[in-house]
Amino acid sequence: SAFAPDAVGERSELRDLEVPAYLSSNDCEDPNLVSAEGGFEQIFAEVTDIATIFDVADRGEDLIDAQQEVLDQVAASAQALDGVEVAWIYSTINGAPIVAGNAGLPQTMTELAGAENAFDDLDAQWTETSWDQISQRDPDVLVLADLSRGLDGDSAQDKIKTLRADPVTAQLAAVREDRMVAIPATEMDPSVRSINALETLSEALVELEGAHR
Repeated sequence: SAFAPDAVGERSELRDLEVPAYLSSNDCEDPNLVSAEGGFEQIFAEVTDIATIFDVADRGEDLIDAQQEVLDQVAASAQALDGVEVAWIYSTINGAPIVAGNAGLPQTMTELAGAENAFDDLDAQWTETSWDQISQRDPDVLVLADLSRGLDGDSAQDKIKTLRADPVTAQLAAVREDRMVAIPATEMDPSVRSINALETLSEALVELEGAHR
């Protein structure tokens, strides 16, 4: 959207003006070029790209090393989990929830943290489902996107209030037992911030698993 005609302009226009533009592969204009596997290898490759572009290669390497340490810690913590099922809820459109499917970073982070995605049968990064489907699958943990754009229902707190108020979703085990994890929406798409989402998820799952036992 940043390179839309009504924003900074399409990249082809910028190229004609000899202005270079770098776009994350996850947001490529051609959907066919977007990787079905959103992961930290791709993120690290982009960190290297950006560090090279701005001639700070050493800082890029230091950042990757620091984030790799977190990945190693998460891998160790994942061994403590067994059969934990997670559902990611991003937002709602006309009342229907948008959840993470099996393509993209949320799926990758779920697996790295040692859990399972309750909607891993849906072939999409994010896709529409129904509250009935969420109720039927009754995941152990709900991960709620905390959006900062200011619309009703966008914040994680708004989502929690709605889940507790609705007679159907109030019966979900994750809602009854307060197994809900808020993560900034900006960390759910592949970027340098995504390691924070993974760390938050991992720590929350390990804590919830310990409390459950």
